[in-house]
Amino acid sequence: MRSSTYAGAQTLAKFLLIALLTPFAASQSNPDFPAFVWRLQSPGQALAEKLVQAFGGVNVEGPHAAEWARAQGLDFYVGHGPGRNTLHIDTDRPWYTEVWQNYWDKRDANVLLRKPCLSEPATMQQLRTRLAKTLAARDGDHGLGVSLGDEVGLTPYGAPLDLCTSAACRAGFEVFLREHPTWSFLLPEEGSAVPYPDTDSTRLAWIDGDPQHVGAWLARRAYHHEVLAKVLGELATQVQQAKPPTAVGLFGQSGRSAFADVGVEQVFDQLDFMEVYRLLDSRELLYTRRRTSQRSYLTVFPEADAPHAPAQVAFEHWMRGGNGLVLWSDRELEQQAGYFERMSNVVGTLRTLRSQWPTWQPQPTDVAVLHSPDSLALSWLRDALRDGPTWMKRYPSYHNQHGTREVSLQGILRALEDCGVLPGALPIAEVNGQTGARFPLLVANQLILLEKHEEELLRSHLDAGHQLLVVGEFAVYDRRGNRPSRDLYEQLRKAYPDSVARMEWDGKRYLEERSVPGRSYPESVRSQLNPRLPEQAGPRWSIRAVDGPSQNGGRSWLQVRQHHRSEEVWMCAALPNGTREEDRRALADQLVELQLESPWTVTWIHPPQALTNPGGPFLLPAGEPAVFELSMP
Repeated sequence: MRSSTYAGAQTLAKFLLIALLTPFAASQSNPDFPAFVWRLQSPGQALAEKLVQAFGGVNVEGPHAAEWARAQGLDFYVGHGPGRNTLHIDTDRPWYTEVWQNYWDKRDANVLLRKPCLSEPATMQQLRTRLAKTLAARDGDHGLGVSLGDEVGLTPYGAPLDLCTSAACRAGFEVFLREHPTWSFLLPEEGSAVPYPDTDSTRLAWIDGDPQHVGAWLARRAYHHEVLAKVLGELATQVQQAKPPTAVGLFGQSGRSAFADVGVEQVFDQLDFMEVYRLLDSRELLYTRRRTSQRSYLTVFPEADAPHAPAQVAFEHWMRGGNGLVLWSDRELEQQAGYFERMSNVVGTLRTLRSQWPTWQPQPTDVAVLHSPDSLALSWLRDALRDGPTWMKRYPSYHNQHGTREVSLQGILRALEDCGVLPGALPIAEVNGQTGARFPLLVANQLILLEKHEEELLRSHLDAGHQLLVVGEFAVYDRRGNRPSRDLYEQLRKAYPDSVARMEWDGKRYLEERSVPGRSYPESVRSQLNPRLPEQAGPRWSIRAVDGPSQNGGRSWLQVRQHHRSEEVWMCAALPNGTREEDRRALADQLVELQLESPWTVTWIHPPQALTNPGGPFLLPAGEPAVFELSMP
């Protein structure tokens, strides 16, 4: 029922608010919500004045001078503090293309050497030396922080290749097995070689029904992730110990993969800021773990066929609690007038919203999807069996769109959001009897590998009276690649009949149909989910499209809320939640209205059109959110 009670602000006050909140180009520098223009053209030279006025921030690379940025009053961060090429591999690097082709042709795992190897002490010393040079530059001025890199990883962009087989990595792997009881079953008898299988040998044996290499293959995934995380952790400590104290972070991270991208859960606790791409559960992990002092950034790109997409991406980032943007790039902003004007307005609006709501930092609560690196890796390997010898071309860009676990995960995250929840993500190793205080409902999405100690963690959550929802396959392998004889789901369901359930689920179908009006499958999924979701505190409200083009059928909205000033005042924001390319292309202005239970009172913040007609429909500009406060009269 729409409330008949609305904030009775005087007309003059309304128009003053409209003037205040109307987007403007001259945003200037603002370290509370920085907008860094990525320097693609003429780095190290003065930034075009219109970009200075609109955005007020840039990147400065490594030890490069920053006098030009300081002279223009620009915010800046220092990129690639320890250098770029050691931590970031380009696919056209000659040594890498040679290694890739050699392994493709001969499948000789001995050629799989990373150059340089991150386990070699000399590599770490080179990184430290370069980082020290960066920290000493500009008379110790590090701007708003130092980034350790952009899209760093053991392989380029998480590409499927088993780097590294160096002597240092092999020796480190044996130490890893001895230090981690989880993997101690892999230690051979004295005098025997430590197993170090590559993907191809593991795949071929498993196809023949022999999982003998699966355990060691999984352990190698965990080991190489730990190598990379330790390197980044040591470099982060070096930055944080600099004088003056300096913020440290990472840009351009995709989250953990089977081939050693950066696991958010492994490194974020040691950082002050981080950018994760909008892939899988990376954002959910970041926002679940984030401390109040930590910042989240995001890079925005123009999209030729979707002119409103950059605005939607930027507003969604802020809605989830993001703290600033990187804008790609000075070239596009200078050459594409429409992109510049739109992003100038967006940044101005976001800074005004930030000043209006300085405490806005919503947290995922109520529901968390379980994060299991072992299930992630094993699911990748099982999907790759279908590829045969061409598995090396199952790149992340393809796998994220077609992988069994990945498609299911994207679907369940969107389904939860469509039900009005901002879901989190929680590593299964961190589940305990207190988990339910924040996340009463845990979702096991394609949790295909589960060990006995992990089962006990789930039982502690259930023993405390909380819920588990199973989506897809559950506990069908152990770390040896064997199938257990028991059906763990049935055992848990019988032991906790009111707390454990399974949802029949087709993630691909949900993603395809969630934004199409009149489709019954999304409705049936939501009807299954809603009764299981914890009851949310505060007002009941929704935004509904009432006329005009709507790519989301009036249902698929990201809705976020947070207490403001007191228990009786809530900050609220809603945005059409389109995640696919076709959704972004279809973005258009739409007539919407707020449906609100009495007796809550609404005070509109954005868009300005809503302030002039607070009790009725208003036009929501394409890519922009509805933002308002709700309070008790």
